[in-house]
Amino acid sequence: METVTRIIRAHSLSQPQRIVVLGGSGFLGRSLTQSLAQAGHSVIAASRRPLLPTVENLTCVKVDFADTTALEEIVCSADTVIQLVNGINPSTGNTQLIQDIEQEVQPQIRFLELCVASKVKRVIFASSGGAIYGNASESPTSERAIAMPRNSYGIVKLMIEKYMELFRIEHGMDFVTLRLSNPYGPGQNFRASQGFLVPSLLGKIQNGEAITVFGDGNDSRDYVYIDDVVRAFLSAVNLEGSVGHLINIGGGAHHTVNELIEVIEDLLGRPVARNHVSRRGSDIPRSFLDIAQAKTCLAWQPLVSLREGLKQTIESMSLV
Repeated sequence: METVTRIIRAHSLSQPQRIVVLGGSGFLGRSLTQSLAQAGHSVIAASRRPLLPTVENLTCVKVDFADTTALEEIVCSADTVIQLVNGINPSTGNTQLIQDIEQEVQPQIRFLELCVASKVKRVIFASSGGAIYGNASESPTSERAIAMPRNSYGIVKLMIEKYMELFRIEHGMDFVTLRLSNPYGPGQNFRASQGFLVPSLLGKIQNGEAITVFGDGNDSRDYVYIDDVVRAFLSAVNLEGSVGHLINIGGGAHHTVNELIEVIEDLLGRPVARNHVSRRGSDIPRSFLDIAQAKTCLAWQPLVSLREGLKQTIESMSLV
């Protein structure tokens, strides 16, 4: 898998923090940990398959999220813990319900208990703005909308959010939950796309295969570029006066699958083969996040357009 180093500059900090990033070797984790370290924080990137550190202030360690003892050793000294670990593939639908609870929800509760016991000042959780809202009645969809997930992936994310709120009420735990739309960009694993559309499409093209389009291709989604996502997390780390925030992070627009493919074809300078199949029962016609709260709370907004983000991604894959 290609590893891409992406460092997003943050504004200067008055007091560097000790930050643990769980899932630090993943697509988002790699860019985020290096950007946090570059900003002056002391960062531990924890994962089951740690990478070698490439910048100062960054330590990479091997830790299984389900190993409470090992997790406690690194969490106990942290000011902030960023939780990016996710073991559910959205594309598997609802085929492993019991396993999803045992392997995702239960370890998350033990993790929150560790954070309380260790007096961690803030927990930042990467949730899903695409899966949690389901077929929302309002578009763009704000954080006030009723969450109606239509698959196990979204239900598990929502359960974790609810437990974080419970820990805020019971223990005063400070948290920020970022509901991400559909992150994409250089460094993503295009061979194991985990159900996300952009890497799935580009992975098929890279392998010379026809791309799969469910239905007529008019379902629309909200896409947010990796650099913009990293900036949102940097802002969440520096957020003052938080005692529980739930914030949408999206691209500020929505695009149909057909529009996405057309942009890719234009950037490639050639058409791509398409294979139309029936829509899935869990598919929703539109997913588009209202990011007004991110602008207010985090002073954040997306800076990279879909076209520019796809251009950078395609170039990183040497497709043109």
